[in-house]
Amino acid sequence: MNCILKRRRKKRLKLDCMQDRTALLLGDSAVAQLSKAHVMVIGLGGVGGTAAEALCRSGVGRLTLVDGDQVAVSNLNRQIVAVRSTVGWPKATAMKKRLEEIQPEALLTAEDCNFTEQTSERLLALQPDFIIDAVDSMADKLCLIVKCHQKGLSIISATGAGNRMDLQQLKLADVFDTQGDPVCRILRRELRKQGVERHMVVYSQETPMRKGRPTGSMMFVPSAMGLLLAQHVVSCLKSRDDV
Repeated sequence: MNCILKRRRKKRLKLDCMQDRTALLLGDSAVAQLSKAHVMVIGLGGVGGTAAEALCRSGVGRLTLVDGDQVAVSNLNRQIVAVRSTVGWPKATAMKKRLEEIQPEALLTAEDCNFTEQTSERLLALQPDFIIDAVDSMADKLCLIVKCHQKGLSIISATGAGNRMDLQQLKLADVFDTQGDPVCRILRRELRKQGVERHMVVYSQETPMRKGRPTGSMMFVPSAMGLLLAQHVVSCLKSRDDV
């Protein structure tokens, strides 16, 4: 038994680079592809903040972080950008600082503004390889989705994560194949009017636990939704030839 253990120890790889374990899972070529990729995350709350950090830890080489809000005390229960020292900071700036501690080689840009009709052309002119939509405003979300489809930009959207607790009811799907989620219902109706025939979302099949504002939320569902968004983006980018 001791001889077997010694042989096993000799075969162990020396894992001393940040993406060594990523390479073991995805391969060296995928790691190289991700290092060249540019992803824009719009909305850095419970969903988008987790997605941004997952992308950074996965080795995405360039991230544009977009959010016009500031970190509030009420964010501390669920948003990874929120710690006591960042309360009052612009979320995009706070997220950039956090990610610099994880991957200092990455090209990180903080856009301390919301995505709106007025800011859309400037932000989309950056032409990222993929966009994660974690926007709260329905009007701005629709504007973003429609403009991305018109410009041929890859995008995936988060729908409602608030008032829910069951992670097992999260799904990745085309919005036109979803059921039960009120945000998806609005998206289907409005996107049809704009001629959009297909759009990927992460949504919850769970019936909201309560209705009305303000929305109740804990870390579980928003963070899991963010991880699903990031996993989809990484899966798409790791084998794309145009990155």
